[in-house]
Amino acid sequence: MSIRFDILAWLLVPLAVTLVALAFVAWRARPKGPADAHEGVAGMARFRDAMDKPLPERPARHRPDSDSGSDSGSDSGKGAA
Repeated sequence: MSIRFDILAWLLVPLAVTLVALAFVAWRARPKGPADAHEGVAGMARFRDAMDKPLPERPARHRPDSDSGSDSGSDSGKGAA
C-alpha cells in the first residue's frame, strides 16, 4: 500500500511544480498598467536627443593592394574565341 503513495508523491510533485510555474508565467505576462505620461515624455526626449547626436566616424578598413599577384582585372582567356 505504501508503494502506491510513493508513486503518487513522485507524480504529484512535478505536477504541482508545473502548475506553480504556469501561474508564475501567467502573472508575469499580464499586461502592464497604463503608462505614466511623464515617463513617456521623458523617454521621447531621450530618444530625440539620441537621434540628434552625430554618428561616430567609421575607422578606415585596410584593403590589400590590387596588384598583389592576382589577375582579377582580366578575363584570363575565358570565352575568347
